[in-house]
Amino acid sequence: MLDPSAIFAEKIRKTYDGAPVLDGLDLDIPYGEIYGLLGPNGAGKTTALRIICGLLKPDAGHGRCLGNALGVLQNALGYMPQRGGLYDDLSIAENLRFFARAHSVDNVTVTVQAALDEHGLSARARQRVGTLSGGWRQRVALATALLHRPRLLLLDEPSAGLDPLARDTLWRRLRQLATGGMTVLVTTHYADEAERCDRIGYLDLGRMRIEGPPTRLVDQLGLAVFHTDRAAIEIPPSVDALAAYDAGGSRITALSTTIDQAEFKSWRQVVGASAVPCRLSDALNWLAVRNA
Repeated sequence: MLDPSAIFAEKIRKTYDGAPVLDGLDLDIPYGEIYGLLGPNGAGKTTALRIICGLLKPDAGHGRCLGNALGVLQNALGYMPQRGGLYDDLSIAENLRFFARAHSVDNVTVTVQAALDEHGLSARARQRVGTLSGGWRQRVALATALLHRPRLLLLDEPSAGLDPLARDTLWRRLRQLATGGMTVLVTTHYADEAERCDRIGYLDLGRMRIEGPPTRLVDQLGLAVFHTDRAAIEIPPSVDALAAYDAGGSRITALSTTIDQAEFKSWRQVVGASAVPCRLSDALNWLAVRNA
């Protein structure tokens, strides 16, 4: 019977020099889902990916990846680290040939040429990777991660440094892969990318703070957002709210438990704040500040 989860992890712990990096992490990601892992630098996102793909062993906890125990290296997954893991002194084609052999791919020549064509790299096949721009380098890194047609793809901030067009192209490709049945676990700092995931989880200090579909995450947090034309406003200390400059005024994100307070109502009238839709970026900013 097929395991219903591509990734299942329970109470995963990992420490470095006595400091916890993952502190009881739980994950359950079904097949064919794009799951976004968000959180500040040092939250434990990269460590989680390395444990899932078998590059690190957890200190405690248990789980499965593609039906095998967590921490077991397996060829059915593709991993793209933050810097792509490419060799700068080799050409694009040479990098692809190296990784094809590393994954014991059948008919390396045909597979590499197909990857060059599929990712629009044929015209640059002989160019050294060290001379590529960030966007082209990421394209090569993705091609190497997909050479062996993995069932699970792990991407660590794959769009960092890319221009908007390159990011959009990358995410269109990820959606195509997921539609075809591949599971994708991706770390990102971008709210617009999080909105393109089926589910997201916000990791901080090694713990999952909140998890769910992007459209429901705002409701789970219980946030209300208001906008005023005034800039640099002051919020009363007793009101649990966060203000940010936005389009000529201030955007105020407040917990729904505070908006009924008399002081909040009076203050809102003074600054002329009107209710506006809560964006995912509002929720992520709220989490980042409140968990800092």
